[in-house]
Amino acid sequence: MLDFSKAFDKVPHQRLAAKLHHYGIRGKSLQWIQGFLSNSVLYCEIKGPEDHVALQKDLNAVFAWADKWQMSFNASKCQHLTVTPLNTLGIIRRNLGPCSKDVKLKAYQTLVRPQLEYAATAWSPYTARDVKPLEMVQRQAVRFICGEFHRKTSVTPLLDQLQLDQLATRRVMSQCTMFYKIHHGLVNISFPPNIRLHPTSGRLHNLRYLPVLATRNTYKYSFFVRTIPTWNRLPAEAVAAPSVNVFQAIALPAVRVLQPTATHQVI
Repeated sequence: MLDFSKAFDKVPHQRLAAKLHHYGIRGKSLQWIQGFLSNSVLYCEIKGPEDHVALQKDLNAVFAWADKWQMSFNASKCQHLTVTPLNTLGIIRRNLGPCSKDVKLKAYQTLVRPQLEYAATAWSPYTARDVKPLEMVQRQAVRFICGEFHRKTSVTPLLDQLQLDQLATRRVMSQCTMFYKIHHGLVNISFPPNIRLHPTSGRLHNLRYLPVLATRNTYKYSFFVRTIPTWNRLPAEAVAAPSVNVFQAIALPAVRVLQPTATHQVI
């Protein structure tokens, strides 16, 4: 009995396609086979716990099929790929180098920044060692977008030029927006029993909430506790705004001023 070594890898794919066409396999069926033969990659994108469960279910099904048909997988060729914001920025830099500033900016805002801000309303970092790596990615992106790589060039004017806020400012704004939605009943989330309106009127507005005393950082920097001080200092026109868009337009300038206090960064 003769067995060809690595037959699949060595068969000329174009000749195989010609033979399939000759024997009547044509149209979409042939296109599908050609697509599979041309360095195709099957992958599954993981964004949350549900994706982990779904992937494991699929893997179990594949291994059950392989066991039934006495097939085996080459473990050395099975890999997983972790995509980070820095990886994505690297891909953009390699592929969009000659593109215009607008295209690079749009790519950063679409592909990189959402990764840096994923679920930030809930998990917003408060230590310098966690905040700096996030800002560093944006600073590298800004230098790439503007083509300014000189070490003595300040990034702050470049951020202003691109009209980009610091990520810390955007996180505070995102938290305040969620607080606005909860306060006005725009989302199906209720305030905990200990989050109550202030009984007295304030200097800025009458929709203030009582500050919550917290001694442990894990609670002190949780969503409601860390957002209340900023909310209480927003303009009355913002907290009573008729829509989310109006709220954000009025609140953002105030958040930019309050941001160093609002982020509560610690070492």
